[in-house]
Amino acid sequence: MWAPKCEQLYGVDVADAVRHGPRQVARVQASAVALPFAAGTFDTVVFSEVLEHLPAGTERRALEELRRVIAPQGHLLLTTPHKGWFAWLDPMDARRRMGFADAGHRHYTRDEIESLLCGLFEIEVFERCGLLLYPLSVALGFRSNQSRFLLRLRSLLSAREYRRDFGSASYNLMLVASAV
Repeated sequence: MWAPKCEQLYGVDVADAVRHGPRQVARVQASAVALPFAAGTFDTVVFSEVLEHLPAGTERRALEELRRVIAPQGHLLLTTPHKGWFAWLDPMDARRRMGFADAGHRHYTRDEIESLLCGLFEIEVFERCGLLLYPLSVALGFRSNQSRFLLRLRSLLSAREYRRDFGSASYNLMLVASAV
């Protein structure tokens, strides 16, 4: 989706799965806290649905590393689960809620995100989106052997609510921030 809009597109993931994907994407296996790129390499970094998976306490370090590789006038596009009314429905967060340290799928408030970004990025756009249908569609999960009908249903459920800001009830948050 991004390839036609980019001069060069990189996909980075700590997992070996990053090695599979579209040919027009240069894929790199690396940690968010140690990116193998020179300072100021990128105009834009998309950090979508990653923050919540990082080991607890490493979020700020990862954002510092993102800031390092983003050009002075560059932007960060970030999405992560919001600590809203329906965060408890997140099936991916059950282990953390049951008391397993450093496990699960954390959710963040606006204040927590602003604190993590402080001194690194200035938020230009902040939206909270998704309500009840979004976490239910996540619960349906994604498996490569799912029928096209189930994949389409999940996509429709997610997209319908993802376009509206439900305030403190929202399930996800997204932002655009400029480098400072």
